[in-house]
Amino acid sequence: MLALLLPAKVIMAQKNIFRAGDVTITASAALSSGTFSNFNDENLSNFSYFSKPASDQIDITFQCLTPQKLSEYSIVFFAPSYSAKTVVLSGSADGTAWTVLDTKTGSATAINAATTHTASYMYYKFTFKGLEGSLLVINEISAYGDGLSAPTLTATAGSVGNLANLSWTKEIRGVGSYELERSTDRVNFTLLKTMDELVLTYAEETLQRNTAYWYRIRAKKGEVYSAYSVVKEIITANDVIVAAPSLTATASTTLSSTANLSWALPIGGPGTFELERSSNGTDFTLLQSVSKAVTTYVDATLAHNTAYWYRIRGKNDISTSPYSTVRKITTINDALLTAPVLQVTAPTGTQAMLSWTLAFNTEGGFELEKSIDGTNFTPMGKVNKSVSAYTEESLTPNTAYWYRVRAYNYTGTSPYSAVVKVTTNSIKGLPADITDDGGKLTVSAENTGGANGGEGSSKFIDNNIATKWLIFAAQTGQNLSAVYEPKGAYVVTGYTLSTANDASGRDPKNWRFEGSDDNAAWTVLDTRTNQLGAAAERITTYSYQLSSPGTKAFKFYRIAFTSNNGSSDIVRYQMSEWQIMGLDPGSPDIPANLAVTGSTINTISLSWTQDKTIPVKELILQRSQDGLFYEAIDTLESTVASFTDQHLYDGATYYYRLKAVGERATAVSGWSNVATGKTQATAGLPLIPADLIATAIKDTEISLQWKDRSEDETGFLLERSRDQVLFEEVKTLAANTSTYIDQTVWPGTYFYYRVAALKDKTKSAYSNVLKVLTTGINTAPLTTSPLIPRKICTGTGEYSLAFNGVSPGPAFEKIQKLTVTGVKAGDEESKKFFSAYSFNPVVTNGIVNYKVTTTGLAVPGDSALVMVTVKDDGGTVGFASDSTEFLVKVYFTPFTVKIASDKGTGNLSRYTSVNLTASTDFPDQTRYEWADADGIDGARNGIKLLVRPKRTTTYTVTATTPTGCTATASIVLSPQDSLVVANVLTPNRDGKNDTWMIWGIEKLADNEVKVMDRQGRLVFSRKNYNNDWDGSYNGAALPQGGYYYVIETNDGNKPKTGVLTIIK
Repeated sequence: MLALLLPAKVIMAQKNIFRAGDVTITASAALSSGTFSNFNDENLSNFSYFSKPASDQIDITFQCLTPQKLSEYSIVFFAPSYSAKTVVLSGSADGTAWTVLDTKTGSATAINAATTHTASYMYYKFTFKGLEGSLLVINEISAYGDGLSAPTLTATAGSVGNLANLSWTKEIRGVGSYELERSTDRVNFTLLKTMDELVLTYAEETLQRNTAYWYRIRAKKGEVYSAYSVVKEIITANDVIVAAPSLTATASTTLSSTANLSWALPIGGPGTFELERSSNGTDFTLLQSVSKAVTTYVDATLAHNTAYWYRIRGKNDISTSPYSTVRKITTINDALLTAPVLQVTAPTGTQAMLSWTLAFNTEGGFELEKSIDGTNFTPMGKVNKSVSAYTEESLTPNTAYWYRVRAYNYTGTSPYSAVVKVTTNSIKGLPADITDDGGKLTVSAENTGGANGGEGSSKFIDNNIATKWLIFAAQTGQNLSAVYEPKGAYVVTGYTLSTANDASGRDPKNWRFEGSDDNAAWTVLDTRTNQLGAAAERITTYSYQLSSPGTKAFKFYRIAFTSNNGSSDIVRYQMSEWQIMGLDPGSPDIPANLAVTGSTINTISLSWTQDKTIPVKELILQRSQDGLFYEAIDTLESTVASFTDQHLYDGATYYYRLKAVGERATAVSGWSNVATGKTQATAGLPLIPADLIATAIKDTEISLQWKDRSEDETGFLLERSRDQVLFEEVKTLAANTSTYIDQTVWPGTYFYYRVAALKDKTKSAYSNVLKVLTTGINTAPLTTSPLIPRKICTGTGEYSLAFNGVSPGPAFEKIQKLTVTGVKAGDEESKKFFSAYSFNPVVTNGIVNYKVTTTGLAVPGDSALVMVTVKDDGGTVGFASDSTEFLVKVYFTPFTVKIASDKGTGNLSRYTSVNLTASTDFPDQTRYEWADADGIDGARNGIKLLVRPKRTTTYTVTATTPTGCTATASIVLSPQDSLVVANVLTPNRDGKNDTWMIWGIEKLADNEVKVMDRQGRLVFSRKNYNNDWDGSYNGAALPQGGYYYVIETNDGNKPKTGVLTIIK
């Protein structure tokens, strides 16, 4: 029995040098139970033991077949009480001379140890000294050398061509790794994966189909490697799909439009599944083609109560599978074949309480009908399927009525329920909450805070569903009761209980509702079991009607809870509210003769009469748009006998009813007759859309819905406002539209909506204005830079600055408007540098423009902070922010100017046109003035200067900012030394071209210049010409005309020749 506490099998990693067949085991004492083979059978369930000898010492010796090195060893005892205080490990080459290798002290269940010796021994001896008990019980003794055994490898091809699965035996004890190798020719292997010692499987997923692969693996621990495993070969699948997919198809049990399909088939390579459907079991069409990774499909396009057949096949790049077995399903039938079950009671003279049951899966509802003769029924109205009860409240006392109900959905209607007849009684009042009459509440157990504490019993009847009465388990067991003693006498017709805000297990589950005349003898009026709890909504009121209210008015009413819904924590019960619905005999008479006396486009006028024999304090007027469900529209003084209902929709039918309230809050009459009226319509205009509501609200999305009341509109105009004053068009929508999703909103912001119907060029009045707050919070304006750098010079004056990239926020917040609301110094230190600030409030395309005026106190190297505040129009709802203060760091830097040449500065040809351009760090409104110099062509007061230098010339510009910062820069242009020969000579003593100019000639030693007339006569000749010939020959001026010249440079270059024209 003790052996069951241990694992059944131990699998050793690394080579166990003491394993069976490799050692002989002997001992200094005889075994009392078991055999030596239990010590090395690698099964911890087996054990053997010795009886304690007189020497209190036992030796167990392992003789190996060949000398072995022992690096680690393990001893497993049955229990510490059957171990030894000291264990000594020794090694010997001959079994005679022993060397102590390790010693362990202290009893334990197991010893796991390592040794540091390096020798190999034939014999190993374990000496057990100081036995803990009368027995030495050992389950297993193992020893491990440094060597590793080769893993045993298994390799199988996968179901498709790219897959293979590999696994191997565990051969590593402790920390190590496995090296898996692969070959495509069985000769050359490459490392595929290195895995730690815990990993014993590997899945190949990238192989080629129909291909042979070879695998081998080895173990590694430290620097020690095992031998490789036996090489394993696999041949991957050829990926030809032979099998058919297995297909399952089931019809939904709740949705007639839906079938659920699933299938399985491995496909190698790129592949798909082709799902087909048939409506007759013979002719199939493609329903959907899906990726091979998809194995399920929901067909949601079906008709109810209809048979469908499905089949599927797989395909890859080389083959197509057979079709699966055809599967047939039949969708559920949505036809309403069962009639609802109807129950009707008439608790008062004006009320009939209807309830019915019928469950069905589709959208739909119920149609209620009434008859006053049991034969001819008229519709009362329709309700959604979620509604299962209705109270008609404008009946005539002492009158018989017949009711029936049927369900409807898209398929049609159900059979009618059985007709139920009820007869109203003579009670003219309505049940009211009698706990409002100022009576006394007592309870069997109270909250620790007292009746008037935060969760005391007074909260049970305080008409506030947000508060609650809570009782701890320490105050009561499962039995808890509350008794109400009203001031008046009431016949009770029912009661309500409201759930609290949390912990449904604290709701009452079972209870009794009782009445008494003496608070001692109780009459059970109603019993309920398995109520509320997890199935009930929190903070919700549930009504319970008495099946037989009777006519007796008790002096005391009690609700006795006998079980909660399972709460077992410190709280036993909690309830939010208790109302007792009773009839007050002092209820006023029912208002009479309610009638519509007139109507306009948006008003209906009413009148009525009221018998005041029993005092009337006030009248409550209600209105309905469907004749079924009413809402209060006004509370009127008892003297009022007429009313005009305003702000109605045009061309709409409305229903009205009245009730009178007496001196006491519980004295309430029944409802009057119903008066029906219809507002007038405006000729030529569509009817106003009604009941604009938001059906879903997100951070960036609002879903809107309204009632389309018109039959001749041509469209709808939806508008939105941020302030309920200025509205802008959101969308013009098509006729018969009643929903829209506005996806151009942003988080944490109020939006106002309204909608109007359009008819050609006319428009109806607007619907109600809807106020909607999106979820989330507005994001303040954003920029990509947390600190914006700008540079200005150190002068005094106004600087125009700007930065860009400002966004109102993410997503549709980007359509918000941005406004600059302020500019100021960013900190105290910066104030001294600026004397004034201004800004343009309009932000266009994310660009902010502002100005600062400097004081002139800054010197180069100073810096200052300017704070610019930018606001969006997203609002600050929910502690959001709509403004961001952007910091601009202004660096005061020396004003510098630079000159750039479009031709460079050297190696210029003489008289070449060169464009010089000045530039500064502050180009805005900077003035430039160029100094006079040789070769300037054009004005000298612009950012650019055109020059034609004929010799090395310096050009200088002075730049001046509006704030008085100045800077000067110069550039030197050096024309190259090649000759430039003037081709015109005008010796008229005007100072221009009076002598023949050959620029650069002075730099050519031994030059010789010759000039000939048209007849070839030499008219001028000179060596080392110095630009002084004036066009004369033998002291006389040569005639006007062209002359041929030759310039010998004598520098190895060809002579320069040309024509010189003399002009007079």
